[in-house]
Amino acid sequence: MKKASAILFITMILSVISACGDMDLTESNSAHQRYNSNVSVWYVDDHSDLWTNFENLSDEYNSTNGKEQSVKISSRSFPDDQSLVHELMDAPKPPSVVLCSGETAAYLDFIGIPHSTNKCFQDWQLAHFDQDYLSSGMNDRGRFSVPISFSPEILFINNQLVDGTESYSPENLSTLEGLNSTSFYYEKETGKPFFTAESFSSIIRTTMASRGEDFHAKRNVDIDSDNFKYAYNILAQIAFHQALILSDEDASQLVLNGEIPCAIVRSDSLMKHIDKEDVDSYTFLPYPYLENGEKVYGLHFCSAMVTAKKEKEMYAAAEFLSWLCSNGDRLTADTGFFPSWAVSEGETHTSRIIGSDAFYRVIGNAFSQMEQTGRPYYSGNPSEYYENWQTFEQDYRERMSHLLDY
Repeated sequence: MKKASAILFITMILSVISACGDMDLTESNSAHQRYNSNVSVWYVDDHSDLWTNFENLSDEYNSTNGKEQSVKISSRSFPDDQSLVHELMDAPKPPSVVLCSGETAAYLDFIGIPHSTNKCFQDWQLAHFDQDYLSSGMNDRGRFSVPISFSPEILFINNQLVDGTESYSPENLSTLEGLNSTSFYYEKETGKPFFTAESFSSIIRTTMASRGEDFHAKRNVDIDSDNFKYAYNILAQIAFHQALILSDEDASQLVLNGEIPCAIVRSDSLMKHIDKEDVDSYTFLPYPYLENGEKVYGLHFCSAMVTAKKEKEMYAAAEFLSWLCSNGDRLTADTGFFPSWAVSEGETHTSRIIGSDAFYRVIGNAFSQMEQTGRPYYSGNPSEYYENWQTFEQDYRERMSHLLDY
């Protein structure tokens, strides 16, 4: 009798353990799961309204889906990627989710930060995301991040500085070569510089991709590559002719302040600096392509890495992130970011955006043109991209500074 009771007791224990490890995460049943988990999210607060929207949506989730599924979202912000990385490396208990740039997510995977991104998402959850953009979080070891939102690089013009000049024409700025010649003639006409950029290394790697070469294919940038030289020389000529500005101030702010007419900037960076400006005072143009290259434009992701270790916590994190992405229009509204959700055939990522800010709408129009005529280029996931990018950007600015002093 005692033996039978012992067997029955062990059977009951094993059935409970099996039930915990055999969660039904199909789409039809996921809404009824109870995860009993606290999901902590760390993110980099770069003063974008994206994070105000994120906090509001997190509160909504806590009072709706999260309440039903026994999930509580909490968050902690950091001033920059470096601060988050250092804290994460030393943290005795990591957060459930890290939201950061796609490049930083690749770096965290490279240095061995443990994560469960590759195993916590179900196929139906991943179907919410743009399938091409999902590749930004993949490498030969599997999935390390998913894209929550993205921002394209666009051309931003201060109309007051170019109106009435003979050297400026929007049509000429459709190519990098045209940008080069416009910069040259504008400086000759006005005696003032014409152009700057938020990231010169981004322009060079996008230009190289347009000519069929991956900037990050090797550990070190191949400066002897013909494609690198072509991209570098376009920008070097602008600097040599004194038509370039190098500044520690944000490129978008320089255009808004009337210090320079033209800049290539990220759309989210631009939106952070706009404060009830007159939208008609500015022109937003698609990213300038190469005359004889593939039409490629730069794209930057805000990505999520799931760092939870406990099974229910990691699945709860994936549930929240897929819900967040399905509400991508509200997450990105008026931020300069755009939703990374899947779109139907004939649809664009800007066709369902919401938001009342006039700047956000016209930025969306410029990006819509880019989607229809070109393809995005993002870094992929080279193991040493994080240091490569910072080192190269600094080195490039030093080289341009010497040309400006020539």
